[in-house]
Amino acid sequence: MPYDGVEGPVWGMGPVATDAGSSESQRNGFMVMRHSGSGWSMAKRSALGTALALSVVAAAHGQSGPPPVSTEQLSSSQRDAIGAFVTRHVDALQDASSATEAFAAQSALVSHMRSDGGRITVEYRQEVSKSVSPLDDLVSGVDAAKAVCALVIAGELAVRPADRLILAGLRDDDEAVRVAAAGAAKRMIQILAAAPENQKSFRDPGKRLQRDLAQALEQEDSAAAARAMLDALASSEEDDEFQVNGGELLTQALEAQAERLRAMPLAHSMSPAWGRTLMWGFGETRRVLIEANPSRQVSNEAKRRAARMSGLVLAMVKAKTAQDPQDAARLAELVSAAEQLLLLVEANLAGAAGQQVAAPAFERGADGDGWQGFQDAVDSWVGPRGRLTREPFGFAAADF
Repeated sequence: MPYDGVEGPVWGMGPVATDAGSSESQRNGFMVMRHSGSGWSMAKRSALGTALALSVVAAAHGQSGPPPVSTEQLSSSQRDAIGAFVTRHVDALQDASSATEAFAAQSALVSHMRSDGGRITVEYRQEVSKSVSPLDDLVSGVDAAKAVCALVIAGELAVRPADRLILAGLRDDDEAVRVAAAGAAKRMIQILAAAPENQKSFRDPGKRLQRDLAQALEQEDSAAAARAMLDALASSEEDDEFQVNGGELLTQALEAQAERLRAMPLAHSMSPAWGRTLMWGFGETRRVLIEANPSRQVSNEAKRRAARMSGLVLAMVKAKTAQDPQDAARLAELVSAAEQLLLLVEANLAGAAGQQVAAPAFERGADGDGWQGFQDAVDSWVGPRGRLTREPFGFAAADF
């Protein structure tokens, strides 16, 4: 049965200038883009024009188009038409000699799967999947542009082998490919979360993909890729099951990443890029924790993991004020976000919370009063007798 499609950001690839409303990771002369619906650059129009031209050429050679994506109980001839259409554009992606041609082939397939109001049936997706085997070699190949395009198609496909392709992308050495894999994972999760609950076999790969995302995030070196993975884990707000599963995994991955960063040089872990990603993580974690619906509540263990992540970040900022006090002054927002999350967890677990102490002390330090007051305030959270060593947290000072 068809179901209402999900409208969301489209991850794509193209040799373009930055648009308003887009974020990008640039590598090897192309960009991975997340469009929020704002203007199109001339390069994108060129690529889409190429896609249209491919369709016109196909029609001129008597190649019939595929049936509408909402078609149920596909006939043999309709299956043949789908196979021919998909093969034509996958072959075009394989043979592309430029980023524009690769994007055009990707766009033709993705646009078709999003046509007809996005009401594509599971049967139709499965039929498309029979003709995408070349995408495996593209994702693992040396051409990062084609790998990104293949991942965009995989995310829209949302049935096997999409999950396998995305997992391979998450493990790729190229940052831009990992960013695109995270975007594809987000799209696939949104599609599966929007499916009816009685389509369990269709939905279940989405939860496994959430787990794969969390595992990738725990070990990610790139702040940009980590943020894309965070965004994907937090992308299923409309579905209780996916929301809770994503929230649990989000706190687990962020705690592990914060512990990993704590062991790294502060020039890396407290860099502006990682500061922005950690801020994003705090924001998504807060959204998960303040959820009022009982059926969407994460576990107390997830809340404690969020608290430890916050404590680790405060400990890193404390170390930064001792090592490089002038550069540390830019971290005020990060300190405030970490302490606000601690107070939120404390109130949630204990029923009451105290006041911020680290954030105001940090502001005084940044204003020239010295950093000892801030360092003492951090110790009041993570030190040997700090609040995080007592109930409702129960950590050891060595955990920070």
